[in-house]
Amino acid sequence: MRPLIERLTSPTKPAKVVATNVLATLSSFLCFSPKNFFNILISKAQIDKQVRNTDDNALERDQKYQMIVETRAVSAKSYIQNAPWLITETSAKVLLDFITWVLPYAQRTDLKNATIFLIKEIYQFEQVDGVKMVVTLLNKNLKSATLLKNITQELVELDKQQRVPPQVIYVEGNKNDKNDQPRIVSLKQTAEKQIDLTDFPPGVCQFCTHEVTKDLKEVEGKMWTHLLKDCSCCCICPSCHQVVEICYLPMHVCGDRECSGQKDYAYKLDLCEHCQLPFEESLLQQHEAQCQVSLKGDQLVCPLCGVILDGGEDALIHYSELKCQANPRTSQEFQDIIKQKMDKRGD
Repeated sequence: MRPLIERLTSPTKPAKVVATNVLATLSSFLCFSPKNFFNILISKAQIDKQVRNTDDNALERDQKYQMIVETRAVSAKSYIQNAPWLITETSAKVLLDFITWVLPYAQRTDLKNATIFLIKEIYQFEQVDGVKMVVTLLNKNLKSATLLKNITQELVELDKQQRVPPQVIYVEGNKNDKNDQPRIVSLKQTAEKQIDLTDFPPGVCQFCTHEVTKDLKEVEGKMWTHLLKDCSCCCICPSCHQVVEICYLPMHVCGDRECSGQKDYAYKLDLCEHCQLPFEESLLQQHEAQCQVSLKGDQLVCPLCGVILDGGEDALIHYSELKCQANPRTSQEFQDIIKQKMDKRGD
C-alpha cells in the first residue's frame, strides 16, 4: 500500500491516476484497514519518513513539504467522499491527529478546505462523540478567531442540512479578559436529552442558546430580563408568574407541587392522556374521546400551536428558529395584536 500512496505525489499524472484508482479499489475490500491506510497516507511520521524530513517546522516554511501534505489531505478527502465507511472509531483518531498537526498552518486553500472537510466528517461521526472531539480540538489548536468562527458557521449549517438543532455556537469572548477567549461551545445534549448546562458559558441562555451578553458583570440582570421578555423558548406562567420553558408548561400547570398558584385556579386542570395538553377537568373526558394524537417516545405537543415535536431537540428548533406561529414573543401577528390592545388602552 505504501508505494501506491507515495505515487500520489508523483510529478507524472498517469502514476497518480493509477495509484488513486488502485487504492480506491482496495478500500472496497472487507479486509482493508482504514486506520492503516490513513496512517500511511496522512500521518506526520509516515510523510516525514517518505521525504526524509527531520525539520519539525517544515509545514510552516517548506513549500515543497506543504504541497506534499496538501496532496495527501486532498486525497484523504476524496477517498472519504467516495467511501464514507473509511471513517471508523480507530481511523477517526488518525484523522484527528492529522487535523491537530496541520490546522495551525492550513493557509493554502486546498489544504484548508480538505482539513475543514475532515473536521465536518468527524463532527457528525457519532461512534466517537465527534462533536466533543471537534470542539476540544478547535479550542486547543486553532488560534485564528476568524477561521474558528467560519468553521463554527459551517458546522451549524451542517446541522441544519442534517435537520438537527445546532450542536455548537461561537462565543466571541472578552477582549479585555485573557481567560475569556473566542471559542466554540458544545450544545450537544446528553442521552437523557437534557442540555449539559456546564457547556454554556456565562451570558448564553441555556434554553434558546442566544448569547445575551459578553459582560460578566451584567449576566445576572440581562439574563433575567431576557428570560422574562425575549427568550423564544420560555414563557411566564399566567398563575404563579414564574419563568417556564414553553414545552414544559402543561406539566407545570397540572403537576403536583409545580405551580404555586394552583390553589387559585378558577378550574381544575388535568392532562389529556393522549396529547398531554391541559384541559378543564369537566371537559377532559369529551376531549380524550375525540383526541387523535398518539405520541411516541419523547414526542410532545407544542402547547401554543399544537404541532407535534420529536422531543427536546426538535422543540429547541421549533422555538429558537421562530417556527411556532402562536408564540407571542416571536409571532409578528401576535405582537401586532398586543400592540393594538396596548394602544387602545392608552387611548
